[in-house]
Amino acid sequence: MHHPVDEFVWSQAFWYGMWAAILYFLVASLMVVTVYGAYTDHYSKDFQLTNSQRTLMLQTVMVLIYILLGALVFSTIESWQYLDAVYWAAVTLFTVGFGDFAPSTVLGRALLMPYSLIGIISLGLVIGSIRSLVLERGRRKLDVRMVEKKRSKMVKTMTKKGDDEILKPIRGEEGPELIANVPEEKLRRAEFERRQAEFNLMRHIQHEAGVRRRWLAMAVSTGTWFVLWLVGAKIFMEFEKPYQSWTYFDSFYFIFVTLTTIGYGDRTPVSNGGRSFFVFWALLALPTMTVLISNAGDTVVKVIRDSTLTLGNITILPGERGFKNDFRRVLHRLTLGFLFKEKVRKTVPGFTGATETLEVREHRHQDGNSGDSDDMTRTSTPTSPNAIPPPPDTRGDEENPAQLRSPAIRRSLAADRDPNKPLPANPTDYHYILISEIAAVTHDLKSSTSKNPKRYTFNEWAWFLKLIGEDESNPETHRKARPRQNGSKAKIGSKPSPRKFYRRTFTQKLEEEGEKWSWVGSQSPLMGSIEESEWILERLTQRLREELADLRRKEREERTGEMYGGEGDEGDEGDEGDEGDEGDAVDGEQEEGVERIDEKKT
Repeated sequence: MHHPVDEFVWSQAFWYGMWAAILYFLVASLMVVTVYGAYTDHYSKDFQLTNSQRTLMLQTVMVLIYILLGALVFSTIESWQYLDAVYWAAVTLFTVGFGDFAPSTVLGRALLMPYSLIGIISLGLVIGSIRSLVLERGRRKLDVRMVEKKRSKMVKTMTKKGDDEILKPIRGEEGPELIANVPEEKLRRAEFERRQAEFNLMRHIQHEAGVRRRWLAMAVSTGTWFVLWLVGAKIFMEFEKPYQSWTYFDSFYFIFVTLTTIGYGDRTPVSNGGRSFFVFWALLALPTMTVLISNAGDTVVKVIRDSTLTLGNITILPGERGFKNDFRRVLHRLTLGFLFKEKVRKTVPGFTGATETLEVREHRHQDGNSGDSDDMTRTSTPTSPNAIPPPPDTRGDEENPAQLRSPAIRRSLAADRDPNKPLPANPTDYHYILISEIAAVTHDLKSSTSKNPKRYTFNEWAWFLKLIGEDESNPETHRKARPRQNGSKAKIGSKPSPRKFYRRTFTQKLEEEGEKWSWVGSQSPLMGSIEESEWILERLTQRLREELADLRRKEREERTGEMYGGEGDEGDEGDEGDEGDEGDAVDGEQEEGVERIDEKKT
């Protein structure tokens, strides 16, 4: 115990009690806030720990027990005071290693190796759990809120400037007089292209919100780190000034050496309050440093990496887009979009990097000039006026009903994902496509990570929506996006809580806002807090369940009609082979019924 001569000082046990009281007060305050938030419907009243939260709690308790038991063992072996051994255990497991306390006995040095190895690994697991809990769970909720804020602001700005034509459906309230003489096929194609542009706008909103969210997380973690640095330096200075005459710079230097785990040992706390505060402070500083490094990897490190690649592309290592194209992109960004506004579609690898703009491509495609036919076929989309027409509609082919039932045809239908192709009329083939897509989306969900979730293109989304009954070419189910929507505010006159609003499912939003929806609206599937593959998987599964339930109901009606001698309309629509199979099944059921009656009589 270190203290000035002839002066009363508080022991380390007193200061540990003080830090414990502060922690209890903070936890109690947070619990009061949580109860108040649940009472006012800002938080959910159901509080159930997730597996990650349970794991973090158990890991934290085990690590603390491990530190305290290790301190007890080493204090006995090395003849240290117990609380000094707790300080030594924290310095050791946090890999700082000041050297003011070190084992000197053979037994202590021998036990140090397994103790430190197990402790460092366990502490790393705790820090990893804290990182995943803070970053992953906070990222999704913050993403939803920031996307909604960015979406509302952009829609409001476009509406004020009159640039909201992209948000208006082709057949809206002001549209019937203007499009009365336009062919229906052309209207559907125009609506499909408008929805695609709307989808791209929503992707842009997601990108901008994601960038802002990453930099906001970086700013918050950096601010927290600086608070621990500056405020911690002040506290250490006050504790150590009577004993070592520390200035603020000495304490500032000590904090930096500790946060970076350099640990020279030229500055170490010797006071009771300083050593106890170090244990409390290190438990907060190390996870904060880890989160800061992770956020820096998503922002600062990414900017440096992208800048290095861009510099290499315009100097000695031209990329796949070509030197000219990369150079134009750099000038376009440096001039804030003033130079080189045209969109570049095709590039030829090489130093010169010949480019081809969108206007040149369309001109060549319309004139039918020879060129890279493979590239032209690959870049042409079904929405283009010059797109390659889809295969002929084979729906309802009575002459060759086995054509759609072929496994090869089914696989091709499931693999194309062309929203402009009609769905097969045969329920078996339609169910096969649903099952194939459910398997594919399940694989996407398993392979995606929380940091890089699976994102689908517009054509894939249009295909999935078509499978569940939505048609992106039909303007009747679309509406113009609104700057801000507050759920059922128009109905009951009250604003719902943000958590309730964002927890609503896509179906609930459509029921509250109407059947019409927009990609840039608050009821868009891209606005949810769940991943896209998870949303699509749920809807496809629900659709398949409804289809099978409907098919089962029809079969029951047909069997009931045949059992009682009725001839229903649905039974007349089936072919003879199906009627024969169903007749055999009904006869079998009748025979089983007769046998059961005989058994009861016996």
